[in-house]
Amino acid sequence: MADIRTVEIIPTCVPTNPRELAMSVQKIRAFSHTIHLDIDDGIFTPAMTWPYTAAGNFSDVTLQPFAGMDVHVHLMVKEPRDIGIAFSRAGAASDLYKILPH
Repeated sequence: MADIRTVEIIPTCVPTNPRELAMSVQKIRAFSHTIHLDIDDGIFTPAMTWPYTAAGNFSDVTLQPFAGMDVHVHLMVKEPRDIGIAFSRAGAASDLYKILPH
């Protein structure tokens, strides 16, 4: 007999600023209670997303726009400790980091 499992498709949000973040959350909330949030620091990856305001520098982390949602944060950042702690304190369901050997 085949093993039957439930598969959940989790949409990804890659916001470059608070406005994009709010728009994405509004769209995703209509069909999912879970969100995968990609965060890039402009150093580890060439892209830079919210809450980074300059390469390696991030502003206050709030997950208030995600109230009632499970937020899984994917940190593609050179220094994940401080921003990982900030997202955890803000209520992230999980923080994922990329670890690469140098």
